[in-house]
Amino acid sequence: MRKINLIVIGIVLATKLVISQDWSSTNLTSFSSIKFPIVPERIDNFQETIFTATDSEGVYIVSLRKMPGSANNLSKEELPEFYKGVSEGAINATNGKLINKKDININGCKGIEINYVSNSNPQLPSARFKQIIFVNEYLISCDFWAFDEQKEQTKETKEKFFNSLSIIIDNETEKEISNQKGSYDKEYNIGYQIGKIIGLLVFLGVAIGIIFLIRFLIKKNKK
Repeated sequence: MRKINLIVIGIVLATKLVISQDWSSTNLTSFSSIKFPIVPERIDNFQETIFTATDSEGVYIVSLRKMPGSANNLSKEELPEFYKGVSEGAINATNGKLINKKDININGCKGIEINYVSNSNPQLPSARFKQIIFVNEYLISCDFWAFDEQKEQTKETKEKFFNSLSIIIDNETEKEISNQKGSYDKEYNIGYQIGKIIGLLVFLGVAIGIIFLIRFLIKKNKK
């Protein structure tokens, strides 16, 4: 019996190792990529490109939006207000509540990460994490919706997903971003509207498929 148990434990550990090594890279733009645990689905919706994937740990979403010409003039000093608007717009789009927020830095590009809860749809995970970063004309938004945020494995999975975001910009691009000057004084309002649109598009474009998959996973876990 003990031998059988050891074999079972070995199989489980080997399976987890294979799964953890099975993440594959997905190109988002010519200068950015991220890793998903499974091959994501791609949705092109209006001005948005959305990548989604779901496994037993949570829901993985990346949203890309190429910003209009005027917004590309955002300076580094104006980014905090812009990010604040984007994050609050996204949260309010799902009647959510902010838990905490922190600054992030990816290869010299500044962004923010927020943790919020949303109970607007009980069939979707309520614990949600989002990274927002604007670089080289693109607003990149990475979301992880956790089925159980208290699980240590879920926390590790969230960090693995977010840390896999790679942004590579050359010196000329970085210099161009640093020298940008704002052309308007309503960064927050513009960010808020964009954030709200992104939140709604992600929900509408992803929710139906996620709901069906979550129902399947819940039933499977109860057996």
